[in-house]
This record gives sequence, structure tokens and C-alpha cells, in this order.
Amino acid sequence: MNTALQTTIPPPRSGGPSFVLVTGPSGAGRSTAVRVLED
Repeated sequence: MNTALQTTIPPPRSGGPSFVLVTGPSGAGRSTAVRVLED
């Protein structure tokens, strides 16, 4: 997987879910995947 931009937003609370936004090389051509990781 080729990732051009990766933004990670830290959870407001410790042990909370982390939102990871991954965008491909082409914003319009590539689909955006949002992953929610629960620790």
C-alpha cells in the first residue's frame, strides 16, 4: 500500500480509540481509509 499522507489523532482519554486517516497519492483517484484502533 502506497501512503502519501498519514495523519494520526491521539485519543482524548488514555486507552481510548485512535483514529488513523490514510490518504493515497491521488486524493480524487484514491479512496480514503479510516481505521479505528481500540487499545
